Amino acid sequence: MPQKTLYIFAFSFLLFVLSAVIRYHSVARMNNYVDQVNHSTHIITTLQKLSNHFKSVQLYSTDYEVHVASNLFSLYQKEGLDVPTELATLDSLIKDDSHRQKQLGEVTKLINKHLPALFDKSISQLIDEGEAGRLADLFRISSTINMMTIQEEKELDLRREKLNATMYWNNIISFVLVGVAATIIISTFIINLRINRKQKWLEGFLESVLNSSKNGIISFSPLYEDGALTDFKIEYANNAINDLLGLKPGELIGQKATYFTNFMSKDSIRQYIDVVEKQEPLEYENYFSHDGVNRWVMVRLAPREKGFTATYHDITALKKTEEKLKQSIQHLERSNKELEQYAYAASHDLQEPLRKIQTFSNYLWELQGDKLDEKGRNYLRRINASSQRMSTLIKDILNFSSVNDAVDFAATDLNSEVSNVLQDLELLINQKGATIEKGVLPQIDAIPLQIRQLFYNLVYNALKFTAEDRPPHIKISARKLGAKEVRTHSMLNDKKTYFELVVEDNGIGFSNAHTQQIFSLFKRLNSKDDFEGSGIGLALCLKVVQNHQGVIYARGEEGKGARFYVILPQHQYI
Repeated sequence: MPQKTLYIFAFSFLLFVLSAVIRYHSVARMNNYVDQVNHSTHIITTLQKLSNHFKSVQLYSTDYEVHVASNLFSLYQKEGLDVPTELATLDSLIKDDSHRQKQLGEVTKLINKHLPALFDKSISQLIDEGEAGRLADLFRISSTINMMTIQEEKELDLRREKLNATMYWNNIISFVLVGVAATIIISTFIINLRINRKQKWLEGFLESVLNSSKNGIISFSPLYEDGALTDFKIEYANNAINDLLGLKPGELIGQKATYFTNFMSKDSIRQYIDVVEKQEPLEYENYFSHDGVNRWVMVRLAPREKGFTATYHDITALKKTEEKLKQSIQHLERSNKELEQYAYAASHDLQEPLRKIQTFSNYLWELQGDKLDEKGRNYLRRINASSQRMSTLIKDILNFSSVNDAVDFAATDLNSEVSNVLQDLELLINQKGATIEKGVLPQIDAIPLQIRQLFYNLVYNALKFTAEDRPPHIKISARKLGAKEVRTHSMLNDKKTYFELVVEDNGIGFSNAHTQQIFSLFKRLNSKDDFEGSGIGLALCLKVVQNHQGVIYARGEEGKGARFYVILPQHQYI
């Protein structure tokens, strides 16, 4: 039963108890009232007897004993003899009431004063003999007794009214409490009945969902021995377990986890205990063989309030694909290595005949140039230009193929590397009349030779694509990226610290529609007749940045300049 329902029933039970307590107090009040009524009735009866018997004394006379009606007058005498007893009874009944004690004391004093005379002569005889003065006291006795009787009757009426009012409200409160408690219990019962129906429907729905899953699902509950968690009992297993592990769910339920050892690693029980005790999920891969079938299973353990739930996902096909992919990658790496070696060998071997072409072309120009006509000299110039472009292309291919060579990373001061690059390009900078603005650059883990190639190509690129109407101005700057900026680049590791390096120029620029293709191998946006180059420089920059686990991209504006952004990690390993 849900804890909330228990609280509701407990509250209803308290209401019933409270109603019973009220009823108990009502009965107690009623009993007390009955005692008070009996007490008051006794007082009133005694007062009435006292009044009547004292009147009988006033009628009695010793002279009447010889009278014809002597038997009647003997009754008056007998009643008169009960007057002291009735006074004593009244005294015991009103002993706790000082006001009535005072009234009774006056009555007793007057009765004792006149009672002896009244036993001797009747009141008419006393009047005839001149003792009419006694009438005032007799009247006072009678009126005081009547007054006490009336007071007791009024007090009895007040008690009756108070009791009726108390009983009325007690009955209402008891009825309300019982009604509220009954309403709560009935409502809770109806709600629980609906919840139970809904729960049964959900259980059926959940079971159908679990059984429709292709993943195996098993629920384990803990087993303790001497207060220590030692094993687990299987509470539930879906139908997929039969297809995945060849075990029938009905046979598994109720079994211990040790029964399941053929499908677990040696440390599985310990892992299960850690999941429950630490309340932390666990995920691992498990390999097993069953009935000649080899499988890889991804096991996920999710802790519950008591025990845990394990899901088993067949990743055999994924593992096979992963293995094939690894083999393909290895084959591709071997192919790339062979291509790089071939490109290097081919480029290296091409240099010797190319040098001969350039050498003999220069000899021909020097020795026979004046004997050639203009058409022949034009052909010779074209041969020299083509061989020069071929030489540049071969050198760039060699540089590009050497970028993948395994080289150790080292702490590299980018200020020093950029200064060396600017020194190498000093002649071209002076020829162009360019100004270089360099900020403070950081120190990072890098391959110095490749970093030098990176900045050489970026600065050389800025010096090459200059505008005719203004002198070149190149700005090199750096800044540290914030964590939020790092997360905008999906290729970066948000646990690392990164620096953004920017090389900005005021040259001819380019359209942002070409920002991706400019980093492609042999890709050119301008005619080779207008700007020399092989189209490999920016592709080499991309390769260097990728080797350093970074990002490179460009932004440009036609006729106004270009900016190249390079993002590199401060440290290669964390």
